[in-house]
Amino acid sequence: MKAIFRFFLFFLLGIGAAKKPAAQNPVSVNSSQKIAARGITIKQVSNGRVIHRFFDTSPLSPSGRYLALLRMPYENKTPVPGDAAEVVLVDRRSGKEKVVATTRGWEVQMGAHVQWGASDKELLFNDVDTVTWKAFCVVLDPATGRHRKLEGTLFMASNDGKKIASYNLIGSRYAHQG
Repeated sequence: MKAIFRFFLFFLLGIGAAKKPAAQNPVSVNSSQKIAARGITIKQVSNGRVIHRFFDTSPLSPSGRYLALLRMPYENKTPVPGDAAEVVLVDRRSGKEKVVATTRGWEVQMGAHVQWGASDKELLFNDVDTVTWKAFCVVLDPATGRHRKLEGTLFMASNDGKKIASYNLIGSRYAHQG
């Protein structure tokens, strides 16, 4: 999992996974030097089995102040129904991390599809009711804890947060486990 994340990080930053031998590329340096040479600053904001969602959405809130992440209880096996993960909010100003919710609607590749709605008061993620085993999307105001449940699940929210694409979260594990 960590190796895959590093690959995507390097890929997104334009570094790529494959490197030419030093003889063919006289300016070959290690990845951190390349990143520093490009003026990019890397800062660790959290640790311990924390992921975002997928490569095509941002963990940054609409204002840019917060990061929304998911902390898995483990990353080396498929989740057992009912296992809880934590929805984590990182305040970029203070650097403080806070668990704002737990979810049972997650898996190790895309987490709980944690992403932002229209504002910093709308954090969306999937959860599962362990009595009925029905999956649903939660819309949470992380500052107040107020939340509401939507009928369907969340795959992707539109950039303006006004629309979401849904799918069968429970049934998807039969087609694509991960």
